[in-house]
Amino acid sequence: MLIFSPASAWRLKRQGRRFESSRPDLYYIYIIRSQHLQRYYVGSTEDVERRLHEHNAGKSTSTRAGIPWELIHTESFATRSDAMLRERKIKARGIGRYFAHIQSGQSG
Repeated sequence: MLIFSPASAWRLKRQGRRFESSRPDLYYIYIIRSQHLQRYYVGSTEDVERRLHEHNAGKSTSTRAGIPWELIHTESFATRSDAMLRERKIKARGIGRYFAHIQSGQSG
């Protein structure tokens, strides 16, 4: 598992750069945050940049009310099933609790 840290996401945003993967064979989970709603959303995808654009374009009914969304965390996986398993675990635990846990430097 590769981790794209929240600090890295913030640094890329501040530098005006986008999240880009040079590995098209990877699958990702991503956590986005809406400042407007003070909520998190977790999903999985092969293309984080495209998926974030879709969320911010209002193409997802579950995230439309929270526009704009900000990418705050990603993790990469070799298989789609591994990414989806992690997504389900995060949702079961609670996205806010999971994100607080990884920010504290603990794994899992």
